[in-house]
Amino acid sequence: MSTVRVKIVSLALILVMFLNAASVFAADSQVRDLSLKSRTSTTVDLVWSRLTDATSLELQQSVDNSNWTTANTQTELAVNSNTATVQELMPKTQYYFRLVVTGGSKEGISNVLSVITLAQPIADLSVTSHTTTSVNLSWTQAIDAEKI
Repeated sequence: MSTVRVKIVSLALILVMFLNAASVFAADSQVRDLSLKSRTSTTVDLVWSRLTDATSLELQQSVDNSNWTTANTQTELAVNSNTATVQELMPKTQYYFRLVVTGGSKEGISNVLSVITLAQPIADLSVTSHTTTSVNLSWTQAIDAEKI
């Protein structure tokens, strides 16, 4: 009787190991390297491994990591794209990005990338008056500036 139990337990253990390996393999098959290349106050440049056999590719963005919309990219994404510039973002705002891949070996939703855009730079700095020992400057107040 103990021999039968050992075989059943061994078979169950093998099945559990197989299922765990299959789920790890499936999770690893999706895009997991979506990353930030650069950012400004209103754009982010993203990069990921090139897809070879996908049928469609969508880059999505969210401000709450819950409600997702298609990201506004400078150029339309082709299925073999591996970079994108997202535009028309708000300065000093946290965004979340992910890829949705349809078809092929990397099908599924990628890792989620969190990016905070930079603060809006001061663009209108001007000299209002000066002497030999001083200068007065003027500029539009920066939104959410931490220091000036």
